Amino acid sequence: MSEIRKNFERAAIYSGSFNPVTLGHLHVIGHATKMVDKLYVAVGVNPDKTPLFTPEERIKMIEEDIAQHITPQLEESGNDCRIEVIQYQGATVDVMKELELSLYFRGIRGVKDFQDEEAMALTNADLFGEGELDSKLQDQFTQALIFTTDPHLTKVSSSTARELCRLGKDDALLRYVTLSVQQKLIAKMEDAGLRP
Repeated sequence: MSEIRKNFERAAIYSGSFNPVTLGHLHVIGHATKMVDKLYVAVGVNPDKTPLFTPEERIKMIEEDIAQHITPQLEESGNDCRIEVIQYQGATVDVMKELELSLYFRGIRGVKDFQDEEAMALTNADLFGEGELDSKLQDQFTQALIFTTDPHLTKVSSSTARELCRLGKDDALLRYVTLSVQQKLIAKMEDAGLRP
């Protein structure tokens, strides 16, 4: 582990497909910034899937939402957490090793999410131990910080947001995504002929 990381900052990652970024994602990002000096928001790319938005489009949406909704809160509270949106392919644990991170954030909406995250945390801990690695960093892994979602966000998901948009339920969509994302989602689906 680098001396800079040990002496300078506590960093973590929050990964997902963000297809598109939702109010639930922003909720987790907002909470995570209160706990670390640097947060990597990592957009996962799966070459076997064809998401609605390209990785570049998803990164841009996240950066815009952070600038509009998270950065003002950070500035108002005097929080100097830095947020960097990155793209990665493969296992989250591999990008964590590359960035020398031992902490990651997840959000859960209910019991099923918790069970899924628990299984993933155990798998990540197992994968993180593969190969040669600084033992101190390896010992610190398995640090999954899980946030429970605010009650009004429990039904929020990217797939539901896409479905609401496909059905033309634009007012309801604003309970799932920001206005900026809503507009991009509508435009994308109209261009693809996916809306009524």
